Amino acid sequence: MKKQPDSLGTLQGEVVKAINGESKFDSALLNDLIRQTKEKIATATEEVHHYESELENGQQHLSAIKTDYQRLISWAEMFQDSNTETQKMIVAYLIESVKVNRGYELDMKFNVAFEQFFNVA
Repeated sequence: MKKQPDSLGTLQGEVVKAINGESKFDSALLNDLIRQTKEKIATATEEVHHYESELENGQQHLSAIKTDYQRLISWAEMFQDSNTETQKMIVAYLIESVKVNRGYELDMKFNVAFEQFFNVA
């Protein structure tokens, strides 16, 4: 992105030379080149803002995943050290439903945060 502003400065300097009659370039050409360079700078600036926004959204998503991960780790530790009643409450929070099909095939539906964390669909 640094290249375009440098080019713009060079072109603007050439315009001064054209006004003084010291440039081999015509002012219309220089004006057109300056316009094109400004458009490229504007486009690049928009792209930078877009990618900064995507980065910020990604960081927020990562923060949410880290929070879910820490919660899951704490549940795992709590689950391991808990009595049977507490273990049942933890499982009830993580698992929305369990269906047993023929041949003892299990269909488990997890709560949304848990599904997102493990990409279970």
